Amino acid sequence: MPKRYADCGPPLDLADADMVAHTDDEILKTRKHLTADGWNADGKLQCATWLRLRRILAEMREELVEYKLACAHTPDSTWLRSA
Repeated sequence: MPKRYADCGPPLDLADADMVAHTDDEILKTRKHLTADGWNADGKLQCATWLRLRRILAEMREELVEYKLACAHTPDSTWLRSA
């Protein structure tokens, strides 16, 4: 699904076990290990790390395709007649 049709952010860079925290203390402890933009501050690679990277690459690929398909300029009638 193209990003223009989705309003969800990337998954948080958490371990699978941290995603099923049950108590408020566990949730606060888990949040301390994340940066402001959701990356793991400990530098550990999680399954979610690879999902975040795949999402970033997919967005870049989508922007490149849209750039290649975009019209360089809006043609007007005088430009079309001179061509």
